[in-house]
Amino acid sequence: MPNNWLKSYLPEGSWFRDYLDIWDVSEPPRAYVLFAAMAILGACIGREVWFDNDPHTLYPMLNTLLIGPSGIGKSTSIHMGLELMDFVPDVAKPGMIFDAATGERLHDDLSHKAQTMIIASELATLFTRQRYMEGLVPYVTRLLDYPNRIERRTKSSQLVTIERPAVTVIGGSTVEWLQEQLPDNATSGGFLARFLIVKEDHKYQRIPDPKLALGRAQRQDLERRKVAVMERFWQLVTHYRGEINYEDYDAADTYAQWYLTNTPAGGHLSPFSARAGEFVKRLSILLALSCLSGSISAEHLRCGIELYNYATRKLQEVVVPFSTNGKLQGKILDIIGGGDCSRPFIRRTMRNFTTSQETDKLIDSLVAASELVVLPDGNLKRAGK
Repeated sequence: MPNNWLKSYLPEGSWFRDYLDIWDVSEPPRAYVLFAAMAILGACIGREVWFDNDPHTLYPMLNTLLIGPSGIGKSTSIHMGLELMDFVPDVAKPGMIFDAATGERLHDDLSHKAQTMIIASELATLFTRQRYMEGLVPYVTRLLDYPNRIERRTKSSQLVTIERPAVTVIGGSTVEWLQEQLPDNATSGGFLARFLIVKEDHKYQRIPDPKLALGRAQRQDLERRKVAVMERFWQLVTHYRGEINYEDYDAADTYAQWYLTNTPAGGHLSPFSARAGEFVKRLSILLALSCLSGSISAEHLRCGIELYNYATRKLQEVVVPFSTNGKLQGKILDIIGGGDCSRPFIRRTMRNFTTSQETDKLIDSLVAASELVVLPDGNLKRAGK
C-alpha cells in the first residue's frame, strides 16, 4: 500500500494526518499509531464531550486492543502516543495505571482519580486466569459501560462510591496470549466486545537504524514538526466542551443509511457487531474534534465508517480461536496462510491436534461459513486472499 493510504480514511484538516506524518520514520503499523493516538485523545477528553444516544450517552473514550505478533510495534505505538501527555498540564492529565491490579485495588485507585487510562502492553498479563484476579474482568466491564457512579464495598464493609468514572483501556496482545491467558469470562461476558480490536500481521516498514534514516537537517526539521504537532494536542482536548451532535441532515442521513444497510455478523461475532454503531459514532466524534469542530459532519461519519471497517476486517481471525473448534479452525487457517493447500496436506499437519475425520468437518464448516474457498483443483484457500 502507498505510504499515505491511511490518510485517505481521515478527513481533510484532521490533526491525525499531521500526527501520522511525524512518525513516518518508524516501524509500527500505521493503524496502531493512529488508533493508539485516538484512544489517548478520547481518554483526555473523558466525559467532557458526549453524544445523546437515547437512552444511552456516548463518550469519546475508545477502548482499544492492538493485536499482532510479538515485536510488531504494539507497545511502541502506545508509548509513542503517551508522549502526548508531556503536552497536557499536570492538573488535567488523566491517571495512568500500568501494573496489574485486583478489582479492589483498581476501585481504590479510581476513588482518587476517576478519569484514568489503564495501559496494558500485554492485556493478558493484566487480566489473567489467576484466582485472585477473577473479579477484575467483570468489574472493568461495568466500568466500560460508563455508569454515572459505581459502588464497591471494601473488606471492612465500607462503601466506596466513584462518581462519573471515565476509564479508557489501551492494550496489546498476540492472538496466542489471548487464547491461553485471558479468563473465560473475558470472551463470554462482553468484555472484549467493548474494545475496538485492530489486528495487523506485519510492520509498516523495516528500518535498520532510525538515526541514519535521515540526515542531520532532516532530523532537526522532523523534531521541530513533532513538537509543533504535539503542542496542538491540548487544543484538541479543550477546544470543545458539551453535547456534540450531527452538523446537519446530511450527516444524520449518512449514519442512518449505513446503520440500516450494515449487515450484522452472527454467531460468536454478534456481540461485536452489535456495538458497531457506537464505535462508528465514537470514531466520528474523535475525528470531528481532531478538526476542531463542535459537530459531526457527513465526512467525519464516512471516515469513521471506513476506519471501523478497516479495524474490524480481521476480527474473525482474533475471535474465532476462543472456542475449542475455533482454535482448531484457526490452526487450519494459519496452515493455509496466503496460499492454497490440499486436504491431505492439512490432515497431515493437523494430526497432532485432531483426527482426519474431525479435520474434514472443520474444513467443511469453514467452507460453509465462506472462510475457505474450494479451488477448481480441489485445493483450499482463504476467502479474499
